[in-house]
Amino acid sequence: MKKQKIVNPKISIIVPVYNVEKYLDKCVQSIVSQTYKNLEIILVDDGSPDNCPKMCDEWAKKDKRIKVIHKKNGGLSDARNSGLDKATGKYIGFVDSDDYIHKDMYKKLLNTIQKQKADVAMCGVNYAYDASVLELEEVNLKKAKTKDIYKYLIVNGKKRKDNKIFTDNIMCAVWRCLYSKEFIKDLRFEKDLFCEDVVFTLELLKKNPKINITCGKYYFYYQRQGSIIHNYNENKFNARKNFIMRSIELLEEKLTRKQLSYYKFLQYGLCFNEVVQSKNKKLRKIFLKDTYIQALNSKENYLEKKQNTKIFKYKIADFLIHKKWFMIYSKLAKLAR
Repeated sequence: MKKQKIVNPKISIIVPVYNVEKYLDKCVQSIVSQTYKNLEIILVDDGSPDNCPKMCDEWAKKDKRIKVIHKKNGGLSDARNSGLDKATGKYIGFVDSDDYIHKDMYKKLLNTIQKQKADVAMCGVNYAYDASVLELEEVNLKKAKTKDIYKYLIVNGKKRKDNKIFTDNIMCAVWRCLYSKEFIKDLRFEKDLFCEDVVFTLELLKKNPKINITCGKYYFYYQRQGSIIHNYNENKFNARKNFIMRSIELLEEKLTRKQLSYYKFLQYGLCFNEVVQSKNKKLRKIFLKDTYIQALNSKENYLEKKQNTKIFKYKIADFLIHKKWFMIYSKLAKLAR
């Protein structure tokens, strides 16, 4: 018997919620206002200490499509996994609770995934600030194909002065994608990692998915002080290290030696920058004594990064990072802002 096509399949949208009472209403409102209506909206209260648990329950009373999970705090990966365990939709999407989305986002992504018979659909992104929005012009987005997508995951971002950011470094973010539930049913987010999205995506890519990309910018990635990326401590240093180790393990078979060298020094530089920004002397000592992290700062890795970096100020930054000149790097970083 021929399988009947589901005209309006259910999409499950998983929203991890923790300490975001200032942003939650805008986020949820953008989801319930989607032009595509057959949604299951799963708000995962990850033991939030603020007013978020009550706000989630109030939203569930307003819209019958909303389900709320209250759980002990376990972190972003654990919250997403809890949502995945409860999701009943044919397709799965993720939205972070301090972000918001365009009203047509899931309509467009579903149309893309169905027309192309893809396993994953991906859209473009905007950086959202309190008083402005910056477009992301991802120069490799149109060129990226499933077969060679790995090399685009490691390209560094470049900032321009004309109110746009050129970047490829958030290509792995799950919140910009719509997934076939059947395709990701055995995947889960690993805990205690800094960039769990990247590892999830690398595990996904091992399954050789068909990925279709629409360059429409439908996701608004909010930049706020106090979010995970803007607070750095010893636990997050360890989470960054765990991520580097895991991602290199997954990339070793997919990248050339030169690409891997570039990636290793890139990750070393990101770790260095976070330690500098933390202004934590204890953390700096831990960083300098960590043999795995320091091994990433090899001459071979540095030279590969140097050769592929075109912008002069980034070359200077990489030189200071390679030499471990913390004070000069910190002063120049302030001037560059």
